[in-house]
Amino acid sequence: MLINPQTKTILAIKDTNVTIQAKVNNALSNKVALNIYWEVNGYRLPPEPDPKINNATLLGVDSNDNGVRDDVERWIYTRYKKKHPIYIALAMDGAEAFQEALKGQEHYAKAHEMSTWAIDCSDYYKNYAQILDHDKNIIDEDDRIVGRELLSKVLTTQERIDAYMEYDHSLSGGIYQLTNFNNLKPHCSSRVKEVLK
Repeated sequence: MLINPQTKTILAIKDTNVTIQAKVNNALSNKVALNIYWEVNGYRLPPEPDPKINNATLLGVDSNDNGVRDDVERWIYTRYKKKHPIYIALAMDGAEAFQEALKGQEHYAKAHEMSTWAIDCSDYYKNYAQILDHDKNIIDEDDRIVGRELLSKVLTTQERIDAYMEYDHSLSGGIYQLTNFNNLKPHCSSRVKEVLK
């Protein structure tokens, strides 16, 4: 923690639990326990995981058990905090799909479906919402939410890269049909539906 003597404020530099006590002359105040955490748009983020612990396994640390590694979740909320909330929902869906692919071969089909559906939903709100439902296209044309930038935040160790490449290789040679544009919206997750209420 840093103390700014001009403004008499304390700046937390990481999530933590602290106890503070004031001293004026020789008099001490009662101790006050503070739980310091990071909140973005009203959502309380999980604490930043220790990189050593987080990178010790393929799946890393997911303290709130929502399918997305804590460091990736924190990046998503920071990256898209000034955008429409659908960006965060779709990025979380994509990150969960990428994370699912790291769990091994028995999870590959589910990971592929999850990532396809996140991309389908993004495509709907980028290109088809206005045409099909007279709804607003709320994703900018140039934004690729479930793409390389997000994947690079998930694949932060060589082991994760290798595991993802095995998944990617398993898809090679397969025949995959594009989703009909009338079926894009039904592929939106409960996360997306929640932010659009």
